[in-house]
Amino acid sequence: MEVTREEFDTLKARFEEVAARVYSQVPQKLSSQAVEEALAHPMWICREMAASDGAFSAGTDWEPQFEQGGVTYVDYGLATNTGELQLHLDTSHGRAAKNVLRWNSPINRTVNFHAGADNFGRIQYKINSQATTEIIADTNSSFNVRAGENILILMTNGSVDRLDFKAGLF
Repeated sequence: MEVTREEFDTLKARFEEVAARVYSQVPQKLSSQAVEEALAHPMWICREMAASDGAFSAGTDWEPQFEQGGVTYVDYGLATNTGELQLHLDTSHGRAAKNVLRWNSPINRTVNFHAGADNFGRIQYKINSQATTEIIADTNSSFNVRAGENILILMTNGSVDRLDFKAGLF
């Protein structure tokens, strides 16, 4: 079942309201521990859409395609241990995806990664809002992260069945 952005926002607000009521009844010590545990385990925030609803041309930034009005999106989260992402998309349905991960790095460093796929479609990534880099799936590459908060965005354009991203981010 797909929901519109407005329906998602309504459900999210309702969930936050219920969660706030539940946490208000939990002793403060447990509530802070739960918050600390959640922050210690970053998760990918994923958004899928029909690739036919966007323009995913080679060499252009795809990110605006995932924020346009009038398009039905499916939003969800995926847990990760080290920054890995295994995303199963079905190209017969033409699904494009934007995946965002936020995490804290203790130091500036270079991260080596592998982006694989069942077929050799295009993938774009951005690190810390820098310029978009476009690669062909099944590539080894690297990017630099800074000490403190980092944001990685991985995007597919509907030509990749399964995105398999491996990196030791944390």
